[in-house]
Amino acid sequence: MKVKRRAVWFVCLLLGACLPGNTDGRKCAGFDFPTLSNNTLTAKENDTISFPFRLNYHNCTTRDFVLTVAKRDQETGRYGYFCKIPHMNGRCHALSQQTGCYCMEEPGSYRFSKTADMADNATWVWMSDGLAEDEEVIFRIISPPEFPLSNTSAFSFDAARDAKLSFQVRTHTAEISDCDLTQLTSSHRSQDCS
Repeated sequence: MKVKRRAVWFVCLLLGACLPGNTDGRKCAGFDFPTLSNNTLTAKENDTISFPFRLNYHNCTTRDFVLTVAKRDQETGRYGYFCKIPHMNGRCHALSQQTGCYCMEEPGSYRFSKTADMADNATWVWMSDGLAEDEEVIFRIISPPEFPLSNTSAFSFDAARDAKLSFQVRTHTAEISDCDLTQLTSSHRSQDCS
């Protein structure tokens, strides 16, 4: 009996969203992740993986996010990756009317659709009719007006062989391309970008 392939999700963090306003040089936003064994998330087929993380801004305020990654039925050739961001505060609902809170649609062939009650959370779902191993899906996070970022970060899901999925946070701005974190950590990390 053939054993079903297990989906192994490798999570790699590359940080490229720098924040202005610090007198001692620009700082990157920090991300808090839970402790992960060998920085790896593992799930059986069709399982949903969810883990929380927190975005720390230079003024020590925080925003809580939950990223949920779900792998769809392989027999149908459909895959789903969910970027789920819970309700933050009173402003989030108003923002979600325009932007889906902190997620927005990536132009191109990939389409996002809003699901769930916006009063409770803002969820954007990406779905395709199959994902080639060299294809990439990008979730862009936009900042709320009260917490402006210097540019828009991107969550990049890169489907690789053996059902491995890399998770990146990165920027397309060459000016701060050297500002990154290459290892996923369970504690807050920040980095000078000057």
